[in-house]
Amino acid sequence: MWALLPLKKFNAAKQRLARILAPDERRGLFRAMVCDVLAVLQSHEEIDGVLVVGQDFAARDLANRFGADFLDESTLAAKGLNGAVHAGVQALALRGIEEVLVLHGDLPLITHPELSQLLDLHRQQNKFSVENSPELKQPRSVTIAPDKLALGTNCLICPTNADMTFFYGSNSFSAHTRSAFHAGLQLKAISLPGASSDIDTSEDLHALLRIAGPERAAHSFHYLCSAGIAARLRGSGAEIAANLDEQYYRVSG
Repeated sequence: MWALLPLKKFNAAKQRLARILAPDERRGLFRAMVCDVLAVLQSHEEIDGVLVVGQDFAARDLANRFGADFLDESTLAAKGLNGAVHAGVQALALRGIEEVLVLHGDLPLITHPELSQLLDLHRQQNKFSVENSPELKQPRSVTIAPDKLALGTNCLICPTNADMTFFYGSNSFSAHTRSAFHAGLQLKAISLPGASSDIDTSEDLHALLRIAGPERAAHSFHYLCSAGIAARLRGSGAEIAANLDEQYYRVSG
């Protein structure tokens, strides 16, 4: 299975964090989070390849750094996130790839075990659909890991040849549920703590700080510490800042 990672322009990322992060900090954090997602994807044995769809040099640079393929959104006859996802899925279908995992770059807490759990559930759903519909030559299933409120679609696995419309945006989980039904696809959903933790608000960022470390979301952890964001958010006390600096230099030195 291949993964598809659509990335918006880094300068436009994480606007909802503008109250607590400067533009360059939002850009740097988004880059670090994308690195965490790519690191998990590229080291997972069940992911055969990664296709990054992006609009700027930063996306191309990270794709090259992590050995992923890159598709320049400006060359596509598509607009917006949904158009980019559709074009990316079609590009993979033309390569003969039958299924794709679509996920986003602001999921730094996603883990190997979670990704395995998601893929296992999808594989079981495929087996069930084939066993109960022998006339099907290919699996016809969709598996979704929604966000914390079960409103958004953080991870979605579907056949590349499915007649399915993508509805990323407000209430995308329910929209994708309807889309899968109209496309004749069986759907399963699974709640995964890391995969549900997209970083959009100050509360999300504080939660990331509580969980991230050298072994999880390491790129985001290093960036938040080195940029001084972690110390600022946790408090301005010298002792807190010194402890964070000590952690950072220990894991990066």
